[in-house]
Amino acid sequence: MDWSNLNVLVKGNDEVYFIDWEEARYGSLFMDIPMRCGSLQQAGSYRRYLESLGFSIADQHFTERFAVASRYPGLGFMCWNLGVWQQNEPAWNGLLQYMDMVTRPLFS
Repeated sequence: MDWSNLNVLVKGNDEVYFIDWEEARYGSLFMDIPMRCGSLQQAGSYRRYLESLGFSIADQHFTERFAVASRYPGLGFMCWNLGVWQQNEPAWNGLLQYMDMVTRPLFS
């Protein structure tokens, strides 16, 4: 996180919130969780936490959405690697990892 005054919100002069705008966006939580959870077990823990807050997602609905959404981080991250994979071994390894994410998603 950037510790900048642009990343701090103050409410009523007594509540302070730190925001990392680099990843701020509006969208489905199903697109966010595969970015943060490296396993189905971690995603399940997050789902149970949401449920404890009153936001319940049926098992089948949750699993189906992740089977689709967990492919997208691989597509998004492989772009840089596609341009340099022949000259850069770490980029080649990253490309293989991202291709694996697309073809064999975590949550399917």
